[in-house]
Amino acid sequence: MKRSIIGNQAVAYGALAAGIDVAAGYPGTPSSEALNELLHFSRSAARGNDPSPYVEWSVNEKVAFELATGAAWAGKRALATMKMSGANVAADSILSVAYSGTKGGLVLYIADDPGAEAGMPEQDTRLFAQWAGLPVLEPADPARAYQLTRYAFELSERCELPVILRSVTSVAHAKQEVEGEYAYKPLKRKAAFQKNILRYTKAGAVICMDQHRDLLERLKVAESSAAEAGINRLHEADDGAGLFVVAAGATSGRRCRPEIIGGCPPCSWNRSIPWTRSWPEECSALQIGSWFSRSWNPSWRCSCAVKPPAWAGTAPSWGSWTGCFPGSASTARKSSAGA
Repeated sequence: MKRSIIGNQAVAYGALAAGIDVAAGYPGTPSSEALNELLHFSRSAARGNDPSPYVEWSVNEKVAFELATGAAWAGKRALATMKMSGANVAADSILSVAYSGTKGGLVLYIADDPGAEAGMPEQDTRLFAQWAGLPVLEPADPARAYQLTRYAFELSERCELPVILRSVTSVAHAKQEVEGEYAYKPLKRKAAFQKNILRYTKAGAVICMDQHRDLLERLKVAESSAAEAGINRLHEADDGAGLFVVAAGATSGRRCRPEIIGGCPPCSWNRSIPWTRSWPEECSALQIGSWFSRSWNPSWRCSCAVKPPAWAGTAPSWGSWTGCFPGSASTARKSSAGA
């Protein structure tokens, strides 16, 4: 079945198709619609006496993540949702659970806000994941969000770790026709928690160091599992240009005209005017990124000398990652003052 849904709804239906028992979150743009969709589904199911997962808006992100963790420790599949700033609120619990691992699938959906459209920091969850030592999946569009959400629970159970599903505003709020199963598929597992002081407590340096070693071994399992599943794909160019670029998430699906490659980013940007920039009209590869542009100057030109958009002189502030993408790969350059 196909439905036209946004990325956040795709996450919700991917979780339902994966058979979650618990979903908890704290509202915050750009992630809110994911849990809201699950709440609507749950209430509708209750009116018809149909099965549905337990869903709640928690008092904060830490409580949401701990509730989901409790379910996962008991062997259930659980989802926690929040925006990037919420990960800071839940950081103590996330780092601790990373050491202990999980039993049932535990997916932490975090939506970042490059460009600060909601007025918060341009925090990058990928750096948080590296800090915590957790695997990250990053969809490029709503259809991929649905697929990767389902896979995230499988990956979590294989490596016995929470898996972070990272999105951004341009994916979370993008709309697309998505092929999927728009029904709840409960796994009907019985909850069972096995007491294990060495795994679930932090009582002393020896226990903590052993847990850290276990975390590193589980990451190896996650890496091999993702490789087997073909999550990362290689697209070879036909022209043999010899350019190899790695891209993930929203940037991996962008395109621009092949003749621009080599003249458009990376190119010789004029950096003499601070906090301003423009990009070629043909280039559709603007990715709002981890810096914020304060103003716009239409006289700033890319070396490929393609005319900027007609509205460039009045455009609002944007983020400052730009790039052209041959095929589904990307060549990107940070264009901001001091970069």
